[in-house]
Amino acid sequence: MGQRRLLIAFAGTFSLAGAVIAFADLNPEVQLGARAVINAAADVEDGEAAEAVADFADTGLNVGFRQKLYGDFRARMVVGFQFPEAGSPLGPVFFDQVFIKLGSKSNVLEIGRSRVASTLQEFPTLRDDDSLEYADVLNPSSGGDSRESQYGETIRLSRIFSQRFWLTGHGEHMPAAPPAAATAAADYGFNAGGASFVYAVPESQRWNRQVLERLGVGFFGYYVTRERYRSFTDKVAKNVLGAVTVNVCPDPVHFADLRHQSIYNPGFAEVTGAPGADYYSLATAKSYAAFTSLRYLYRRYERPSLQASVGFGYKTFPDFEDETDQMLPLANLFYRLGAGFDVGVQYRYERFTGDLAAVRGDGKHIVELGLVYSVEQSWNRQFDDRDSLLNLEHGYIP
Repeated sequence: MGQRRLLIAFAGTFSLAGAVIAFADLNPEVQLGARAVINAAADVEDGEAAEAVADFADTGLNVGFRQKLYGDFRARMVVGFQFPEAGSPLGPVFFDQVFIKLGSKSNVLEIGRSRVASTLQEFPTLRDDDSLEYADVLNPSSGGDSRESQYGETIRLSRIFSQRFWLTGHGEHMPAAPPAAATAAADYGFNAGGASFVYAVPESQRWNRQVLERLGVGFFGYYVTRERYRSFTDKVAKNVLGAVTVNVCPDPVHFADLRHQSIYNPGFAEVTGAPGADYYSLATAKSYAAFTSLRYLYRRYERPSLQASVGFGYKTFPDFEDETDQMLPLANLFYRLGAGFDVGVQYRYERFTGDLAAVRGDGKHIVELGLVYSVEQSWNRQFDDRDSLLNLEHGYIP
């Protein structure tokens, strides 16, 4: 009788353990990521000063779910939103991340709304739109809001070779301002796309003292309505991108890197100046844009503690009748006060000449003092933290 009870007890224990394991496999990992970016700013333009008491644009919340599938595949779903700039046509809240991703060791498929491939890498700026016109391909249909050049409905397929080489093809529907007529073709059809080939050191190995961290080339094109042209290729605003990141000092404590990206747009022959309030002329004129940053990062106890960086952006429009260019010197400093909490100061000066000066003025100085609080939690953990929710948004410590 005692042996029988013992066998029943063992059987019950193993059955319960199996049920717990099965339950854990069926329930996804739950992630919560939030980042608040709030700063006070002072602008000086044409001798006149303006202040912003509290700018909380780019503050947002992301909720994600990840789960193992059969074989080597894993799935992920993310829903997230941001607060746009004051007065943005996108409204008080903008859902910037709504997608499902299916991936394995060598293949990744993503469908939904997310950050589009308008740039090949990030730069250490307080907000990603601080360098938008120098480091991103502009959306010709945008009304001027930065998110209309950064987010869209996308289908993206990547093939990964040797864990470091990413070959990616993508197609997008980018938003237009004012909104297009409510027809299926105008509302949800593809109007952008491209491809890229990027060498990138995996996140788990970025502190292994390697010199070359990232090298990539890409193509991004927008389909636009162009009068008197019938060919599909003639109606595509083409952009070629090249980017590189070099670890100047690959020391894990006193770390420094140099980042650069260039964008060449051959442009449309008929666009020769007079940029308006929207991005059409800026996005379809012949142009060359570049942005470079040099960053120093002090890591104490393998955690970022202090970061200082300088950057410079330049963009020129050689076909404009009036010689036109713009430039952006930038410098910032961030200091970590505690886990996930940083204080930073950033200065930037933007100068315009030619046709741009007639629209935007000669230039402006901007000084910002910001507080940034980042939080990330996960439950029922099944994976490592390399695919962080916070990595979906701009990181001033890239």
